[in-house]
Order: sequence, then C-alpha cells, then structure tokens
Amino acid sequence: FSGGIRFKEVEKAKTVKSRTLEMKEQVKKGIMFEVSRAYYFLLEAKRRIELAESSRKSAEEALRIVEKRYKNGISTITELLDAQTFLNKARTEYVSALADYKKAV
Repeated sequence: FSGGIRFKEVEKAKTVKSRTLEMKEQVKKGIMFEVSRAYYFLLEAKRRIELAESSRKSAEEALRIVEKRYKNGISTITELLDAQTFLNKARTEYVSALADYKKAV
C-alpha cells in the first residue's frame, strides 16, 4: 500500500499533461494569428504599391501636360511647380510602399 502517493503522482502527471496541451494550443493559435497578420500586411503593402504606381503615372502625365502648357505660355510657373511637387510626393509614396512591401516579405 502506497498511501495514495501513486494516485497523486498520476493526477499530477495528468494535470501537467493538460497544461502542456493547453500551452501547445495557445502557441499554435498565436502562430496562426501572426501568420495571418503577416499575410494581410503583405496584401496591403502590395495594394499600396499598385495605388502608388498609378498615382505616380498620373502625376508624370500631369507634369508632362503642364510642362507643354508652360512652354506655350498657357500655364503659370506656380502650376508647373505644383505639378512637380505632386510628382515628387507620388514618387516618395511609391518608394515608401515598396519599402513596406519588402518589410512584409
């Protein structure tokens, strides 16, 4: 007769096993969450690149038009500078989107 020592050891082992399984499940859920989050950041970064590229192309075309108009005396220097500023901003946003994408990958 062991006085219930064996029973207590078995119960303790069951408790440890149960806690270990719970911890394993929590870690698994945490990993799944992080993977999902990383995937959605990647999708968002890709979308930002597409939008920034479209904006950059539009700004390039707008500048081209304003430059022609300025050369023909139709646009003012202010309009030309605004178009250049808009293009610089669009280029900066594009580079930023690329950097975010590279971080996400």
